[in-house]
Amino acid sequence: MIDDQIKNIFAESTKEWACDNYSASIRFVVDVDDSSLSIREASIELSPHPLGIDNSFVIKTSKVLLGQVDLEQVTKKDLLALIESAIQGDIQTPKGVATLPKENNYTYYSEGSQIDRWYYDLHLSISGRNHQVSAYSELAEIDNSLRLSTPPFDGLNDALSWLGLGENTPGNMYPKIDVRINPPVDLIIDESSLNNDEFKMTLHAHPQFNVELVQVAIRAVPGDNLNSRLQVASEIEWATIQNGRRIGSAIINIKNSDNLLAILMVGNSIVRRQWFLDPDKARSNRFLAVQNFDKGLKMTKLAVLDTRDSLKFENGIAALLFLLGFSPCVQLETDSPDLVVQTPAGRLVLVECTLKISDFSAKIGKLVDRRGSLVKELEKSGHPSLVKSVIVCRLPRDQIAAHVDQLRSYKTILITEEQLRDAFDRVRDHNDPDKFIQDAESALGNDSQQVLGLS
Repeated sequence: MIDDQIKNIFAESTKEWACDNYSASIRFVVDVDDSSLSIREASIELSPHPLGIDNSFVIKTSKVLLGQVDLEQVTKKDLLALIESAIQGDIQTPKGVATLPKENNYTYYSEGSQIDRWYYDLHLSISGRNHQVSAYSELAEIDNSLRLSTPPFDGLNDALSWLGLGENTPGNMYPKIDVRINPPVDLIIDESSLNNDEFKMTLHAHPQFNVELVQVAIRAVPGDNLNSRLQVASEIEWATIQNGRRIGSAIINIKNSDNLLAILMVGNSIVRRQWFLDPDKARSNRFLAVQNFDKGLKMTKLAVLDTRDSLKFENGIAALLFLLGFSPCVQLETDSPDLVVQTPAGRLVLVECTLKISDFSAKIGKLVDRRGSLVKELEKSGHPSLVKSVIVCRLPRDQIAAHVDQLRSYKTILITEEQLRDAFDRVRDHNDPDKFIQDAESALGNDSQQVLGLS
């Protein structure tokens, strides 16, 4: 999508989302050069809820201006003017207008283009194109000035951390303004539920928001053909305003709904996608068997997602693999992979589990050696040698210093925290373990990073 399209879609959506009495928080770090103010980094966040605490402050040194301006009960007209100025590269600070430097045109980017999210705010990033800001040549002077300021900060890094800025590092910076607008209406997950083919939903809306812009689509699984895909916004009953919010509620009957996807939109912009599960239904006997003794899979999730005990983590991964349709075996011999797993089609998978990745090279080396040893043994005995290797790491993908090329060269799949969390969303249904393996192998061959946990 080209820059003008991104900018125009954001601007049009802003007109639907912004309401009178929104709050605004403006944060900035600005280079000071004589009388000019040049934006290094800034953010604007609009919210339908009161901020509660006013954290406004401003600090100006000979080289830098930074601070935060919190505003309550801003009119829609002023909000739109604030956003339009940011799109043009300007923000108003207590010391004057600061401008985003550029060579030619600004570059625009929106996280709304990411299709696999569950919650969407309106987002726009305005960046100076191909423009680098010089490093602070007097960083020590700036740090000491901030230590003497009111409020005091232990140098520039401390101030940027407080402001939620500082993505750009000195000497290699692309100045930008980040704008986020939180939605004027949302689906309240804790007050919505699916039970016995009946979906109850509750929404909270800003009192000044036009609720006619709300759209809600639902899809039931396994469902009843196209009858399981409905637009239900017309079913919502909106109550009078209470405690600064307008409450909407609806009860939707939908047949054959073991689980249900709800999609909330404001006009043409998505706000939230959310799955709801009927706690009394499940399509997997494995899930029913495990949940009978581990309600809500509480202990299994604790072992996989929270424990610091490596043995419990291995046992948790074995339980999760069982829930997904694999047949795992926990190894008792120390000189062996943590798990030996079989798929329904007879594929063997060697799994190594780790809570950290500092010894990644050593672990992958041992895993590949053990896979080779097993393949030779299987070939010697005349059995098929379909053996795969997988490393499961509890860290998020952005904390793992592993390269796709290395994984591809060793033909080893890496599963990270993101995939583990997604796996728990699948355990209620029948799964095809062999397809999991095929998809992972295809990802290795097609340079895809999603299945590997490196996207």
